[in-house]
Amino acid sequence: MENGAGTGHASDTPLVSVVVPFYNHEHFVDQTMGSILSQDYPSIQVVAGDDASKDGTGEKLQQVARAHPGRVEAFSHAANLGIAGNLNFLLNQCRGRYIAFLGGDDLMNPGRLKRQIDLMEARPEVSLCYTNAEVFDSDTGRTLSLHNAPGINPPIEGTGMDLIIGNVICSCAATIRASAVPEGGFNPLVPTANDWLFFIEVGLRGRIAYIPDPLSRYRRHSGNITRARQSQLREEFQVMDILEEKYDIPAGVIKLGRAHVYARMAREEEFAGHYGRAAALMRQALAGGVGLRLYTLLYAVSPRLIHFIRGLKSMTGGASHWSRSG
Repeated sequence: MENGAGTGHASDTPLVSVVVPFYNHEHFVDQTMGSILSQDYPSIQVVAGDDASKDGTGEKLQQVARAHPGRVEAFSHAANLGIAGNLNFLLNQCRGRYIAFLGGDDLMNPGRLKRQIDLMEARPEVSLCYTNAEVFDSDTGRTLSLHNAPGINPPIEGTGMDLIIGNVICSCAATIRASAVPEGGFNPLVPTANDWLFFIEVGLRGRIAYIPDPLSRYRRHSGNITRARQSQLREEFQVMDILEEKYDIPAGVIKLGRAHVYARMAREEEFAGHYGRAAALMRQALAGGVGLRLYTLLYAVSPRLIHFIRGLKSMTGGASHWSRSG
């Protein structure tokens, strides 16, 4: 990876390296790569990595690379590296001043790269720029929701310190400065939370900017990489431990970050009907500094009541996850 100095050959616009990890995405290769190559930004280096897929993903990527020499570089790993290993390999191939991310089954909407690079060129203090994203059904193409919907997953700007309360960034909508890549890149010790840790670390090296327009599309289907939600949340505690050890972050900020993990765990326990555990976890969240409001206070006393109210709201057409505003 060059030190952010790369520029395009066709113009004076800075080169953007687009990192695209693939695994068993044969049926999505053409659509995903087409959404990148049709961008109205002229200086693009696409680095795509097939992580030892069991289908024809690797060959499809080689076909695209042969059709677009000088713009697309495709790599196929003989053994599976895992998502962090694949991403770190691809980061090392990047030559651009900027690095944009897209999942192997996700899409860029028109104008994404130009909008982000224009903003970051105008604001040199910005190390990470992300946009809203459409969450869409893979089978129908129908948009299901916005990733950063008001009251459910509101965007965060500022620095990496502000992002410690939770990951609101859709990875397929993020672009960073190459010079802000943290040492070691993506941490394989937190397989499902390494993007959050990575974005916090990038944000600690500058400012975070948000574009409210949905300039990427996140595909929802049965093949998405997921784990049991409680396992993911346990990794979030590991993220706090790593940050505490690696950076000089005020203890109060780390404490608040852990408190928000407790709050997210409480919600998951309540969704599962474990009301006693939910109340105990929310009390830990409140002790750690999560804002004391009517919602959090009620949750710490009676998550069953919260569950009942949410069900009523859902039946009457209200937001089914109204509690996430807490």
